[in-house]
Amino acid sequence: MRFIHWLVGGCVSAAMIFVAIPLQAEGARQCPIAEPNAQSYTWDFHHEANTIFQDLQSDIWQIEDQAGYLQRSTDLNLTWKTSSGDWNRMRDAVNDMSDHLCRLEGIRRVLAPWQQKVVDRIASDVPLMVNNTEDAIVYANSNPSTLWNPTYQSYVNYLERTAETLNQTLGSALHENLKSS
Repeated sequence: MRFIHWLVGGCVSAAMIFVAIPLQAEGARQCPIAEPNAQSYTWDFHHEANTIFQDLQSDIWQIEDQAGYLQRSTDLNLTWKTSSGDWNRMRDAVNDMSDHLCRLEGIRRVLAPWQQKVVDRIASDVPLMVNNTEDAIVYANSNPSTLWNPTYQSYVNYLERTAETLNQTLGSALHENLKSS
């Protein structure tokens, strides 16, 4: 009888942990939304979004460049010591992208339909890029001498491909907006 109580208690505890982990991760992604004020009613949110899109594109170019460099450097027996600076720059860029995404999500409802589509597209990729970057850094810290490994390379390849896709998305959207203005 004691064993059953212990087993049930352990299962319930484990279930609570698995439920709590996604909630914590979800909670960490909360974006602060300010209350409307007098300035909110005259603010040019469309222009702000376009400026943020340009800032995002700059971050994306940096990620694409750094990931491309890391991808090309695998034949040179790259070590974690020499690539950690590249990963730190990419982490800073994806964290910056995440901050920009928070602002875009906060103003999404007042944006033009084309801007909302861009925000939705970014919102699906940026969190994955953040997670991928953190996973790559954890992997490299744990395996500093095996950066030629396919697991490590998949992190680098994913970031480069996703950055390239996001760059095209933002570039096309901003180009179309300029043509229609």
